Formats: sequence, C-alpha cells, structure tokens
Amino acid sequence: MDKAEESSFRENGFSLFKNVFSTQECARLKKYVLEEIEKGKAALLREQSEGGGTILNREKLADIPRAVHKGMLQDIAHRNSVFMDVARDKRLVDCVSPILGPDLVMYRSLSVFKPKDYKSPVGWHQDMSYWAGNKDKISIWISLDNVTRDNGAMRFIPKSHNKMIEDVERQNEVFSLVIPDKYVDLSEEVVLEAGIGDVVIFDSQVMHCSGANKTGDDRYTLIFTFQPASDPSHHREGPPAWISGGNFTQGALHDK
Repeated sequence: MDKAEESSFRENGFSLFKNVFSTQECARLKKYVLEEIEKGKAALLREQSEGGGTILNREKLADIPRAVHKGMLQDIAHRNSVFMDVARDKRLVDCVSPILGPDLVMYRSLSVFKPKDYKSPVGWHQDMSYWAGNKDKISIWISLDNVTRDNGAMRFIPKSHNKMIEDVERQNEVFSLVIPDKYVDLSEEVVLEAGIGDVVIFDSQVMHCSGANKTGDDRYTLIFTFQPASDPSHHREGPPAWISGGNFTQGALHDK
C-alpha cells in the first residue's frame, strides 16, 4: 500500500487492489474452497440427522458450519492450513500493515459465496455490529471469480466508517443486523466490480452489502479479518492466530 492508497482508504473506508493473486492461484484456492464446502455440508447434514445437539455453538472454532447452505463457511483458515498460509501471504500483510502496524493477528476467516442456485442479496450492514474488541480491524476480500454487478459485487458507502449505526433491524439471514434504508444514501454508493485475484480491503465500520447473483454462474470469495496483536479479542473461543510480526516467524510461533 502506497501513501495515496493509504490516504484513500483512511478517507473512504475501503480500497481495491488489482491482480494481487494470479488466475492459477485462484483456481487452486477455489478447488480447496469447494472441497471444504462439501465437507461442511456433509457435517451439517450429519448433525441435523442426529438431532442438532451442537449446531448452535457459535463460539467453538471451526465447529459445524451452520450457514454453509446459505453461502458462508466460517473459520476456513482453521479447517485447512492452505488458507492459513494465504492469510499470512506477504501480499496481504502489505495491504494492511501500513494501517494496523506490523504485528497482526487474525480475528476471523471465512468464505462467502453465491452459487448459481443461491440468489439472495446481503443487506447493508457494518461488521463491527457483530464483533468484539477494538474497531481497528480490516477485512481482506479475495475474489476467486470475476465479480460483477450481476453476480453480487460488493457495494460500499464511502466515509460511512466514521460512525456506527446502532438502530439496526434483525432479519433472518446470515448477516442479520441490517441497517435501515433511512441511514443509507444510495446516491453515494460505490459498486466494486473485481476480477479474479483482485483484493478489496475494508474497515470494520464501513457500510457495505452485496447484490444477488442473477447470472447462473458461481461466485466465490475468501475473507480474512486482521487486527493489531495488541487486541486479544477473537471471533470464536481461544486466542486469535498470529499473522505477522511480534513473536511469529516463518510460519511458526516462538517465544521472544
């Protein structure tokens, strides 16, 4: 991230980086995503057939993926080390460390996808409505397919990260805390279409949503959320995983 990109991110709350990953890398990652989704669907089906005894344990890391049938697979970096390696890729760290500093940990990881047979949009929301700890968190969204207006591109309201909206509506969706229309100025909306391998980073408080997939083609993404290592909060039970700096070196934890 250069100074101009950093200034733009601080002003608007989001930024697009083109061609961070190659088409070949994304094809490989998508293959692993699809495998993990199928494993998740099988685990969810087994749990439901056995009575659903633990399906509502939202705190357990890499537990039964309760929303995999709705387009989300949570904790993907803890389900397959391939994705933890991606999270620690220098290309991603370099996108956020100018803002958050060199000592980074992971708050959460997931794949959000819009398969051709799942057409629901995601309503306007701010991620920090769901999260604990400090608001100094940045999400990194990696496009594994070409993302357009027609298959569910991300939409943002610039500068909306400067204020939290407390008056939210609860809906029966994966991202259930939806911002009412009266707080969203659609004349300011920015639609970020992305190519395979492009990366979007966005602030924990910026208003965003995504449209329905109307194309009949799949749309898959990976999302990692980083925060400074000084913030010990985690989206699940246990401590967050080290990403860079501090006492993390060459893919392994060590004592100072």
